[in-house]
Amino acid sequence: MSNKALKLTAVITAAVLSVSFCAGQKANAKEFIDNGDFKYVVSDDGKTAELVQYSGSSLYIAVPPQVENYDVTSIGPAAFKDNTMIKELDVSNKIKYIDVGAFEGCTALSKIQIPGNVQNIGDSAFSGCTSLTDISIDDGVKEIGKYAFSECKSIVTVKLPNSLDTIGDYAFLNCTSLENPGIPKALRYFGGYALENTKWLNSQKEEFVTIGDGILVKYTGDSTIKSIPKKIKTVGSYAFAGNTKITEVMIPSTVSTIDNSAFEGCTSLNDIYIPDSVEKIGEKVFYGCTNLKSVDIPSGISVLNNYTFAQSGLEFVKISQNVAVINEGAFESCESLKTVEISNGVKKIGERAFKDCKSVKRFVFPMSVQEIEKNAFEGCTSLLRVEFNGDTELKNSSFSECPNLTAAVFYKNPKKLEDNAFNQVPELVIYSDNNMYLDEYARNNGKAGDNIKNLAVFDDSIQIESRDKEENSEQGFSSGYTFVTIMIIIIDLALVLLFGAYIIFIEPERSRKARQKAVAKAARQKLSAENGRPLNRQRRTNTGNPDIRRNPVQTPQRANDEGVTYARQIPKNKSRSSVKRVRSDEDVTYVSSPSKRSRPAPPRRRTNEEDVVYVSAPHPRPRPQRPTRSVSQNKQRPTAQKRPSDSELDKTIVFRVPKDRK
Repeated sequence: MSNKALKLTAVITAAVLSVSFCAGQKANAKEFIDNGDFKYVVSDDGKTAELVQYSGSSLYIAVPPQVENYDVTSIGPAAFKDNTMIKELDVSNKIKYIDVGAFEGCTALSKIQIPGNVQNIGDSAFSGCTSLTDISIDDGVKEIGKYAFSECKSIVTVKLPNSLDTIGDYAFLNCTSLENPGIPKALRYFGGYALENTKWLNSQKEEFVTIGDGILVKYTGDSTIKSIPKKIKTVGSYAFAGNTKITEVMIPSTVSTIDNSAFEGCTSLNDIYIPDSVEKIGEKVFYGCTNLKSVDIPSGISVLNNYTFAQSGLEFVKISQNVAVINEGAFESCESLKTVEISNGVKKIGERAFKDCKSVKRFVFPMSVQEIEKNAFEGCTSLLRVEFNGDTELKNSSFSECPNLTAAVFYKNPKKLEDNAFNQVPELVIYSDNNMYLDEYARNNGKAGDNIKNLAVFDDSIQIESRDKEENSEQGFSSGYTFVTIMIIIIDLALVLLFGAYIIFIEPERSRKARQKAVAKAARQKLSAENGRPLNRQRRTNTGNPDIRRNPVQTPQRANDEGVTYARQIPKNKSRSSVKRVRSDEDVTYVSSPSKRSRPAPPRRRTNEEDVVYVSAPHPRPRPQRPTRSVSQNKQRPTAQKRPSDSELDKTIVFRVPKDRK
């Protein structure tokens, strides 16, 4: 082919591609239609149009059914928002959808006519229409969105069609004049706080406020234990929300649905019975029930919705085999959750389903589990081991930030294992039956690989103990140290208490007794001084005479005791039998010898001081006898006698000794 032919071919090809691109761009572009006060956008199908803006100032508005051969089928978001001129609105029969905030803030609007072709009234569609008094909704409308008629304070009566299926949360919030909401019995879902702060709700006197066909709107009682009446078929959204008194709830078998946030924030709720008749549990039903420890999920439940048990106090949960999907955040931040039993039947575990469940140590996934979404088990800091029995697909960060996870067991080859599935799990070991795919994954991601046959049986106590020994070797004594510290503190407190008790109770008693003894002693001394008795006695030893025993003779300390005669003690080398016996008792003086370790009896009083004779007792280490004193009229103490001379001591003192002692 020549160069000219090649150039021609290239030019034609470029032209064709350029035309095709431009045609594609034109087909994908949105077509705007400006029809005076109304502006439209042609839909993607090229057959219908949407009213997106009104800029006129008319009091009466009729939405046109067509524009340039396009059927107008919807009113776009905020198309008439904050228009304070419109008083009446007529919607054509071809409108099927009124979008979010379409007539929000139209404070002059007083009357609307919504035909049956409209299927959905969007969120906040007529919110803040404070002059709205007359609403006509034809049969055919199926859904009223959240806040659709909120803050419409002039509405008195609303007649809703039997075709209505759903009323969103806060739909008639703060419609303070609403007396008759006219809720149809065929209604399937009634939103939380949909009639809050209305005249109708404030006039209700029953504990269980119902609407429609057995929908529990609100529980107004203050009991701690309550059984829901059998006339209830649906526990409505927010029916018990925020009730901090109720502790136990019994749901009857007539109930088939528990709607969104029905028990949200019931912090005292610790026991609830859910019958198998319940087929749906909505979102956030038990969100924030911090005292709820366990729940039996009924067999009729197939989906656990978003955040159903999030931030609750669950410790144990068993997921029945009929549950196929665990949705986003179903058990997120259940920090007390320790045991989770997943039955064979669960197919998908959604994002953040068990995120931050910091007490679970093991997960076993049955063969039915096909997919684990991102961040499903992120932040499970106590998790030690996970086991996969089927060909499960693990998305990115499925088990991210699980620092204690050491074993991932695959009994089958996973369908897909993304590189960051075990992100920030530093010591993970992957166990498999010599699977090349898992070995390659382990090598590429810095994980260790091993054979599944070498894996020991799971024992959380052993795992934790070994983990503690490896990671906390420097702090291995911390628990014992803490115990010793606590014991020392307890002992110190006990000693302080004992010392305080001693100071308060014992020391004053001892001081009192000591004062009593001192007073008694002073009294005795005073009495002795008055009677003239000696208060002190001293020992006196005569070392000059070898015949006198080592035990000294104790004599009273007197200055001059005239007439006192001291007796000689019996020498050591003489027996008592060698003492000369006399036959006459005239010159014999009898003395009493004090017994051993006994207090000597006081001497008898004598009237004549000249007859006093002092003798030394023959008993070893005797106690001296107190000298007698005469009783004189002036009661003066007698003068002390001089010590007798040796010649006087030669006089023999005779004792009467029994015959058996000779």
